[in-house]
Amino acid sequence: MMTSATLASALFSWVERLVKAIRWFIQRLRQGARARYKERYFRGMRVATENRDEVARLLYSYYAITEPKSSSRANDLRTIRYLYPDGAARDLPLLTLPGLISRLNPALSVECEYSGPAKGVSISNKELVHAQEHWEALGIETWDSHQYSLCDVEGASTLTFQDTSFHLYRATYGEVYDELAVLLARRGLENVKKMSPSRLASSMPKRGQYLGSVDAMFDFPTRVCVGGIVVLFAARTEEDDLAVIVQRRSDKVSNEPRALTVIPRAYHEAGIAPELEYNLESSVYREIYEEIFGGKDRAIPHISHEFYLGICEPVRELKEGRGKNHILKPTGMVWDLYHGNYQVCYCLYVTDATWWTRYHRQMVMNWESEVKLEEAWTGKRVMKPVMTRSSKVQGFVERRDWVADAYFAFIEGLRWLAEVDPVCKATVTTLPRLVLNRI
Repeated sequence: MMTSATLASALFSWVERLVKAIRWFIQRLRQGARARYKERYFRGMRVATENRDEVARLLYSYYAITEPKSSSRANDLRTIRYLYPDGAARDLPLLTLPGLISRLNPALSVECEYSGPAKGVSISNKELVHAQEHWEALGIETWDSHQYSLCDVEGASTLTFQDTSFHLYRATYGEVYDELAVLLARRGLENVKKMSPSRLASSMPKRGQYLGSVDAMFDFPTRVCVGGIVVLFAARTEEDDLAVIVQRRSDKVSNEPRALTVIPRAYHEAGIAPELEYNLESSVYREIYEEIFGGKDRAIPHISHEFYLGICEPVRELKEGRGKNHILKPTGMVWDLYHGNYQVCYCLYVTDATWWTRYHRQMVMNWESEVKLEEAWTGKRVMKPVMTRSSKVQGFVERRDWVADAYFAFIEGLRWLAEVDPVCKATVTTLPRLVLNRI
């Protein structure tokens, strides 16, 4: 006969087994949900990548229905289109202001100011954990860091930054593009294009929450607006030629993996002292060290934020020789419609041909670049950044698989180079015509 103690023990054992089974079931459900989310995300990203022009026009339509206030600077916003000699056109999911394009404003310069820690945007621990589960499911490598959030654009070229964190950005505004990718995967591009404006808006609640209008996008003091630098790195060679660095992004980056880009490109962030590193040039030279010369991308345990100057002679020569051995020229400032982020595009032109001779063999890739790259003009596989000569640049002008802001930096950088150096003018036979339109 079963005693009460035996019965209790058996009941406890069965309850314990049931709890384990429920936990196992919930875990399997979560694993399945993560796998489905990852599959949809990358499928949607592939749709967006393969149909860049159509997705750009889809976002144009989304924002065209939200008229900016009459007093808003958003009234001056322009979309970016390139027209080619054969009549083809390329629409980029970018917005800009006419005064922020060096083609229209040759005297364009960028000044930076710092106003302390950012205020006004926060998330709960629950929201952060949920976002981190998304990142983990996607296999995205992230770590928290000091990010500069744009809080004001004064006149045409003075930018004011505040200090925020990458995790805060990625868990809020950084989720907006993820939502678009998943929508494209679930519904299909053709069906999304047929949606009414109200249905499209309801299908992207995070975009509506964070970037629901052009006014919201340009209300910098009340939101997180991170971004950074995109640089066309070009150098004169002793063969009286031009070397340009282009790379394909790794699968591990969170935005536009496997797309072509110029390097360096990076978020504008502080490694050690936000009150000292707010000038965009700080990110330009540090990222040359990291992305072109393979430097470690963590400042700790160094004391100085310019620690890399004592480690990397090629970058130290550039940093200390600006105006003598190279020119750093801003070619434009844009905001992307995928995330609402800003990008300041530069061309860094090394005019001292001996610098390239002495240092180009030291160039290596970091984790953000693909280990192997199919070169557009030969089909070869290489284990280093593309260091294309002038005769090869035209092939990149015609490629469609570019990150949008990198393509803008590439074309406008080449356009500026053609104006300042006869050798560069012979680099490409034709460049597409830049057309700015009201959204």
